[in-house]
Amino acid sequence: MRVAVLENHPAEGAGLIGEWAKENGVEIEVYEAFQNRFPSVQEYDALIVMGGPASVSDVDSDEAVSRAIETIEKFLNHDKGLLGICLGAQMMAVAAGGNVIGGPEKEIGWYPISVPPGNETGLLADVPDDLVVFHWHGDQIELAPAAELFASSHVCPVQAFQLGEKQLGLQCHLEVDSAAMDKMMEAFADEVRSGGPNVMTAVEMTSGLHRWGGDCRSALFRILDRWSKAVSG
Repeated sequence: MRVAVLENHPAEGAGLIGEWAKENGVEIEVYEAFQNRFPSVQEYDALIVMGGPASVSDVDSDEAVSRAIETIEKFLNHDKGLLGICLGAQMMAVAAGGNVIGGPEKEIGWYPISVPPGNETGLLADVPDDLVVFHWHGDQIELAPAAELFASSHVCPVQAFQLGEKQLGLQCHLEVDSAAMDKMMEAFADEVRSGGPNVMTAVEMTSGLHRWGGDCRSALFRILDRWSKAVSG
């Protein structure tokens, strides 16, 4: 399986997804939207779109955002595999006819998501309810009618959704390892310093990685296993 990874910011790379790909013989190639590099839909079986500080509301003023959404639309139109992380999930939602709005408050740190029952056949079927995951976002997704909701959090009603058997959006970050978290905390330190009712300190976030990172890695790998099987048919 050949997978293109589209990065929207230097601090938000594939993280643990790269480890999973190496273990499973999945070929990945990285493209930097912020360097005006985008994959061709004909060359790949699937596309993974990572997070970043941009907003989909900048689609008319930010060429990188506009072209990223156009690329996602092409993969959707060809029924290719899609996995969107944070901003990538928001772009997927918009490409499918949904919307993204500013949330009531930022969600930064380790907080649980709720995975409702009845998800036996979805890509989150093996994810336990109330899994504590890493978040870094302020905007929130409003789903298109064709999308199916699979997870929520206290702050954010849409934490995971599917558009089809092989198109998954995750508002949360299951892919973070210590290196990925360090990059995010350095690049977006001002957001942490600004604080908020659901914004953890850097010390709390590092502690959370040691406490919950292993569970998130296991959940991510199970999701990716199911996703890759769906993509491969």
